[in-house]
Amino acid sequence: MERIIGKQLSSVEFVQDYVQLRFDGVCLTAYVWPTVVCSSTTLALSHAGYRDALCGNIGRIVKAAHVEEGKRIQIEFEGGTMMMISLRPQDYQGPEAAELQDGDNRVVF
Repeated sequence: MERIIGKQLSSVEFVQDYVQLRFDGVCLTAYVWPTVVCSSTTLALSHAGYRDALCGNIGRIVKAAHVEEGKRIQIEFEGGTMMMISLRPQDYQGPEAAELQDGDNRVVF
């Protein structure tokens, strides 16, 4: 996940049952929908304003990103917003929760 630190979220692409987050050339495909934490509010896919909150991070720089094995991927943006992708097997919609591609190789979570 260190590959996205210091990069900006350049686009959010909604593709039927998953979302792609692009960070200046690095693509994180989330098959488990991320939650977005803004201030003291946590938004999930089913909440009003979720897509706006997710897209509201476009242009923001990633200040920290890490993986807690078996728990979650956590991405923190400048300004305090966070995105979290669950890595708990019960939350998976398919064989993996997420995939990170940077053009050189692919990492699957």
